[in-house]
Amino acid sequence: MKDKYNAFISHSSNDKELVLSLATWLEAEGINTWLDLWNLTPGVDWQEAIENAVKEAEYFLILIGDKGLSNWNITELSEAIKYDNKKIIPILTNKNLDVIPVFLRDKKIIHINEKGAFDQLSALINPNKQLFQLNSIVKELVASGNYEEALNKSLEAIEIIEKNNFFNENATTTFNNLGLIYKTKVI
Repeated sequence: MKDKYNAFISHSSNDKELVLSLATWLEAEGINTWLDLWNLTPGVDWQEAIENAVKEAEYFLILIGDKGLSNWNITELSEAIKYDNKKIIPILTNKNLDVIPVFLRDKKIIHINEKGAFDQLSALINPNKQLFQLNSIVKELVASGNYEEALNKSLEAIEIIEKNNFFNENATTTFNNLGLIYKTKVI
């Protein structure tokens, strides 16, 4: 058992295969993931284990299938919304937005079957990776002479730095990129 989970996945038993793929992928991305299929062991008070996992995880991912939310999804979601700082991300298995409860429709929704969905999810959960990717894009844009777009991407990167209080190598690279844009464009 891990000390801290980045993400808790709520799902219906109808989506076991998909949720296993998702959780395995998240783990491979370095995102510690709580999944009932992995973490509920015989003899454990499973309701308490779920409540603790929902409370401790920074992100609550709710996989919403064709039939909408299951009773367990609703129970787990009710637990998640108790915490003001909980980041809730609805994940749709189809394009039917009607299955999403109204109060979740203002959230960033991931359409899991669309191209790039896993990368979108990873960027939401792992902003440092997103910052790294933006820095790479900025370098390519500067090299191609597209300074305006490079500046826009750098400003996106700064928003990530400010939002997450990053003081690391990727933050330094972002500010170095800004200097490079300024120097290249002005000189």
